[in-house]
Amino acid sequence: MEKIEKVIKAFSGNAKVLIDGAPVNTDFCEKNGAGCYSPNPQGAVAYLNSVVKKIFPISIIRINKTKKDSKVK
Repeated sequence: MEKIEKVIKAFSGNAKVLIDGAPVNTDFCEKNGAGCYSPNPQGAVAYLNSVVKKIFPISIIRINKTKKDSKVK
């Protein structure tokens, strides 16, 4: 665990660090400067989705491409 603590501390200033899983808890997260702790993968995905939405606040537009649409006029 000491090795991973060093890695987390090294990256926490420059990157978002997410910790999840049973071997760790919120105390471990706070102690090591991680940005988020989740006890399960679903919580981790929800956190990552919220981070991505903050960074890229765009709407996704579905574009249907067909042979007709791709022809240059």
